[in-house]
This record gives sequence, C-alpha cells and structure tokens, in this order.
Amino acid sequence: MDERLNEAKHTDVVTIMKATGMRRMELQKLKPSQLKIHEGQAYITDVHGKGGLIRNVPVLKGYTDAVIDVFNRCKTKKVFPNAIPTYIDVHSYRGEYAKSMYQQIVAEKQTTGEKVKLDYHTRGEVKISVSSAIVAKVSKALGHKRIGVTITHYLKHHFV
Repeated sequence: MDERLNEAKHTDVVTIMKATGMRRMELQKLKPSQLKIHEGQAYITDVHGKGGLIRNVPVLKGYTDAVIDVFNRCKTKKVFPNAIPTYIDVHSYRGEYAKSMYQQIVAEKQTTGEKVKLDYHTRGEVKISVSSAIVAKVSKALGHKRIGVTITHYLKHHFV
C-alpha cells in the first residue's frame, strides 16, 4: 500500500474495493443504479470489464450495509465523480476480495454440510490447494475467464 493513501479520506472508495474487488476503471464508471439486492445478496450489476466482459459482481456479505450506505449518499450520476487516485493499490484490494470471497463460499458450503474438494494444487515456492469450482466463481466475479489467473495473481499470494 502506498504511504500517501489516507484510508479515512478515501473511505468510500476503499469500502467498495474491499466489498467488490472491482478494477479502477470499473469504479470510475460506477453508477448508483447498478446496486441491486436479490434474495438478500447485494450485487453491482452490468459491470463492463476488460475484454468487453460484462458481469454482475457479488458484494461480500460483511460489506452489504456499508456499500448500501455509500450508494445512498451518492448525489451525482457516478458514485465516484472524481478520478480514483493512482496511488491506491487496486490490485491489492482485488486480492483481498478474492481471498475473502473464496473463504465466504467455503464457509457457506461447510454450514450446509457440503464437502469442499481441494482439487487444484499449485507448484513452485508457494504451494496452495484450492477448490477449482469455488475459484471459478471467484474468477467470474473478478472478471477473469481462467481460474489459473485468479490463483496465480490473487489467491496464491494472499493465502500465504
């Protein structure tokens, strides 16, 4: 994290990044109308990401109220009308989101008694074992098509 980041000054941006793992450009285009609640789950809908991919991003459960608050206080056409400072390490927050979402899904499955099959094992200096089915859901939320990208760039570094 950059020392110039004052999380108190950028509370709303940091909250949305931690809650959704969205990219900088996606945050800058974010409109208040994109927040939807369906069966108790908050989503940011119609997020236009890299490569023309359009996705719905689930909001992490622990952030729902904070995200709703940010959107409710929005008085402009965009949630963040000013540019997101480049010194905010968006990639780091995406990694936090990936790890938290993975853990949230695992916890939900364990609550229902469903077994989590750890069927993807990484090699190299950092070794982790994860469920490819769960990583696929995390990848989709992050806007990636391949689980290997999510594992290599986000999960592998945040599970150590």
